[in-house]
Amino acid sequence: KLERDADFVLAAAQAVLEQIDEDKVAAYFGKNHDKDSDSFDEDLAEEMKEQKEAIIAAYAQIAETLGDEATAEDSDSIEAFEDAIDDLAVWTSVESDDYFDLRLKREMLHERFGKALSMLSDKLGDEPEKDLYEQRIELLETLGWDEWANHERAMMLVRYPKQATIF
Repeated sequence: KLERDADFVLAAAQAVLEQIDEDKVAAYFGKNHDKDSDSFDEDLAEEMKEQKEAIIAAYAQIAETLGDEATAEDSDSIEAFEDAIDDLAVWTSVESDDYFDLRLKREMLHERFGKALSMLSDKLGDEPEKDLYEQRIELLETLGWDEWANHERAMMLVRYPKQATIF
């Protein structure tokens, strides 16, 4: 990920949110709209969809930025991060894979390392990705499970060799 200026990201996301009437968007999505009806307004539907996506993107950026800035020692930063996740959860499910990193960060900030390890292991079962293995190694070291961390490092050489084998 690119390094980013937290204040700039937060200000930009807040500026997006200030341009949108969240209550109007919530009211629109609060009731069903029959697309086959003569009174269905496609332009309005598209506008509301775009605004909802913008709201979700802005809250996701706020949560991600505050999560990057938060530390386990700073309860105020954790509270701000939790509030940002709550704001995001109003508009979309944070249980989806799109927000896995936010949920993992939440567990790490609350020092629920067992839950974080379980989440990483489950995710690796679905999508074995190198960065997830690296995160798991770091977590195993945090737990003081050096033997397991060394085993995972050795398995990384098997899973991701530095050069392709000849045969």
